[in-house]
Amino acid sequence: MKTNTALCEILLKTSHLLAMVLKGNSVNILTLQTQKINNENEKQVITDLLFNTLRDYYFGDYILSQLVPNLQNLYSNKNLQIRALLVLTLSALKNDNKYNNKEFVVVNECIKAVKKLNYKMAGFCNAILRNFLRQQNKFLSLKNSNKFNHNLNYNLQQANESQLQLQSQLQLQFKYSHPFWWIEKLQQQFKNNNDVLQILDAGNSPPPMNLRINLLQTNKEKYSLLLKKFCENLVENLQNTNLRTNFDTIFDANFATNLDNDYSIYVKKPIAKSNIPNYNNGDVSIQDFAAQLANEYLFNNIQNNAEVMQKFANKNEIFVLDACAAPGNKTAHLIEKFIKIFPNKKLNLIACELDKNRCESINKNLQRLNLTTQNYPLLNVKILHQDCQNFHENYHNFFDIILADVPCSASGVVRRNPDIKWLRKADDIAKFAKQQQQIIQSLWKLLNNNYGVFFYATCSVFAEENTLQIQKFLDNYKDEASLKFQKLLLPTNTHDGFFYSCLLKNK
Repeated sequence: MKTNTALCEILLKTSHLLAMVLKGNSVNILTLQTQKINNENEKQVITDLLFNTLRDYYFGDYILSQLVPNLQNLYSNKNLQIRALLVLTLSALKNDNKYNNKEFVVVNECIKAVKKLNYKMAGFCNAILRNFLRQQNKFLSLKNSNKFNHNLNYNLQQANESQLQLQSQLQLQFKYSHPFWWIEKLQQQFKNNNDVLQILDAGNSPPPMNLRINLLQTNKEKYSLLLKKFCENLVENLQNTNLRTNFDTIFDANFATNLDNDYSIYVKKPIAKSNIPNYNNGDVSIQDFAAQLANEYLFNNIQNNAEVMQKFANKNEIFVLDACAAPGNKTAHLIEKFIKIFPNKKLNLIACELDKNRCESINKNLQRLNLTTQNYPLLNVKILHQDCQNFHENYHNFFDIILADVPCSASGVVRRNPDIKWLRKADDIAKFAKQQQQIIQSLWKLLNNNYGVFFYATCSVFAEENTLQIQKFLDNYKDEASLKFQKLLLPTNTHDGFFYSCLLKNK
């Protein structure tokens, strides 16, 4: 916290963004740029405050429901930003250690911000926040206690038997920081209560950071030396000599390289992109570990299938479609894997993306990683701005491999996009499932009849978008499709939640 005035302005700018979410709009890093928040330090503070608040939004929402006599007054569009200010302040008081012992300063800065929006509401908001300060230990202990539910199964059962009373729903949302329908859906799907709690806990935590090494340029051993040099510089820059320890100790505290593969590094303490060694030179990409496994699973299935490998052996060039390609991390990894495994085969890859602006991100990614025809003459990449369902019939039975990372609820990566918990509605899942079904059926026509490989991916944990989706497709295409691989990765503290399925087109 630089100055009190700065905090007031930060609260005002962040409350504007939170109010956008409350109105039903998605907010991300690009939104900050459109709001002319260009100072990097300010952007980081605003992003942290906004995302932390959204991850635990139901904490503030529940407290307001307990402290405010007339909650509807705060839910009106007229006072929406003031409601956002209050929730942000409650989140800052609960989550941000830098405000320890400065609670009344934070409250005062919030009230300054309220006065700029509606002077008449200042006294009302001041009373709410000071009432919270008097009772915060009660609310925090209540959230961490078992008073709401000794067991999640029991509580949901009780809630159903009592016709899902509003207060019961509010309490569940307060405790688990997810919409009630989301909690209920997870409970219905997963029989193991620990799986439900793991998913909910992950959705409320800051996202992990992982690096993927570009094995066409370097390897884990060489790149680890660069990271150790980076840590050595950190040690040398520490002014307090008592903190200057062996840089290997600093390295182990910041990075984990002993993962069961040769291309991934877990960053225990996330660092700025600008500080990542040789990032701009293409040695590494920032990509979640579970997302990195997409192409690992894809090529494992290819290499372990005799019919597919025999087909590839008889072809000089392979045709691949990345159907929903932006921002291009999976596209790049696919190219890296293909060139390593099939160095003498020509790769013709079409990366398709509906969003024109995101098409440019694919191109920039490939350029940064030096994945160009100039560097690899057998590589031919075409980036198409179009709907993957609108390919001309000339492309029917054309592609040897199709990678379809389809639009979904993003329930497995909600901590990276915490506004999702507020924006998603229960009936959205069925809408996503219908869209996914249409995409699969459209893309299936484009897949080569002669052992074409179809790889389906979502960043969702909901069965309607995953196992049930694939089962429905197999039931309809049982004469020409066979399931070769399927896996659901639940989110953990080191990776996000993803679902993968590999299908083979038999004829």
